[in-house]
Amino acid sequence: ECMEAKINAAMIKEQLISNSRRTSNHCFLPRTMFWTSPSTAVDAAALKVGDRILGIFDEYLHVVHIELLQEALHDIVELRTRAACLAVTADHRIVVPGIDGEPSAEKPASQLKRGDRVFC
Repeated sequence: ECMEAKINAAMIKEQLISNSRRTSNHCFLPRTMFWTSPSTAVDAAALKVGDRILGIFDEYLHVVHIELLQEALHDIVELRTRAACLAVTADHRIVVPGIDGEPSAEKPASQLKRGDRVFC
């Protein structure tokens, strides 16, 4: 399914949840859903250190760090399909097809264009 990337004109104030000690490229907005099994998803705000989530290749990943960041201004990109919508920071890494068509490359969300193929 192709996704449409739309950058909001105004900067939006949001609290971010970080999955890493680095504060850029590893943040998720509250209400971001993570799969914890093939049939169950949880809100990012409900994750705890030690929880398991499913990665892009259906492997389990362990949450090793959670940090609630203070409110700050961030550019937000909204990714949309016919069935879903996801809001991420403009520098959020999105997995895209590499030259071979496999999920082996990344782009910041702000560089996506309408019709780009992405992996989620």
